[in-house]
Amino acid sequence: MEYANNNKSVFTDAKVRKCYEKFVTYMKNYLGHELHIGGKYYDAYPSRNLPKYGVLKVLGNQQYELLKPYTEYFRTLIK
Repeated sequence: MEYANNNKSVFTDAKVRKCYEKFVTYMKNYLGHELHIGGKYYDAYPSRNLPKYGVLKVLGNQQYELLKPYTEYFRTLIK
């Protein structure tokens, strides 16, 4: 949603954390439980896991860039 709202593809760690926590809350409310959702944000999450899955590219100094297909197909992914 952050990319969709302002077309900005570079994010700080603080912004990634805020989006992550917002989505975890959404999923807990949507599912009505928190079984296997996780929800704890670890500092290594954006620098290790998201690049591994091709979501973010590490730019350095806790700056990350959102990658394709997330920037290209964000409208479909939001739905």
